[in-house]
Amino acid sequence: MKTIPEPARDIDVIHETDVLVVGSGPGGLAAALGAARAGVNVTLVERFGCFGGNITAVGVEGFAWYRHEKTVDTEGVGREFEDRARQAGAATPEPQSDSHAIDAEGFKLVADTLVEEAGIHPMLHRAFAAPVMDGNEIRGIITESKAGREAILARKVIDATGDADVAFRVGALTRKTPVEEMQAASVMFSMNGVDKRKFIEAVKADPQTYKDWESGEWSVETTGKEDTMFSPFLRKPFEQAMEAGVIPAALSTIS
Repeated sequence: MKTIPEPARDIDVIHETDVLVVGSGPGGLAAALGAARAGVNVTLVERFGCFGGNITAVGVEGFAWYRHEKTVDTEGVGREFEDRARQAGAATPEPQSDSHAIDAEGFKLVADTLVEEAGIHPMLHRAFAAPVMDGNEIRGIITESKAGREAILARKVIDATGDADVAFRVGALTRKTPVEEMQAASVMFSMNGVDKRKFIEAVKADPQTYKDWESGEWSVETTGKEDTMFSPFLRKPFEQAMEAGVIPAALSTIS
């Protein structure tokens, strides 16, 4: 393998804090809020231009789709995210439960508000590049951005990257699940140019349920009560699209 020499350089320390949270998805946002509400100085670093991670950058809108009439909810910060989104008009009733689906774009503002209220120091558009070590202890991170490489120092660093990026680079024991055992990506998305009335009519004419998720590649275990519940399982339209040559016929997982 070829290598190239990288000259040594001094990196500016642009910020120091008590607790540094790397990654602002639901876990990182919750960690930052918890630490700030405990009374320490907190900094939240995010590689994208908004906080929220899976809620905003990916668009996974559900926190409690399991909540039904007699569900005992653990409450917590996830419920707070949902309630604040609903109060801000950034959530709508979730059709399969008693919870609310969070709007990705609207939650960007909700997350900003939560961070500001808690007194958290926000740092967006900064990707984690390397840990800052003092012997075996992590004392901060180096980030990359349009400003170049910068250092942020902290008494405690929380890895909320979702991929254990910080822990791995520090040398902590990590394990990567074999690719063949990983869950396939199932990202939410928005779509324009759809005739909503015709779509709803088509769904009503040929309703799909959770039972329809069972196929040669899926095994769904339920108590049976979910089998007749509506589910936006769109296998048939995708199969029609394959037959029409609109999408590749080789796709093996469609939901």
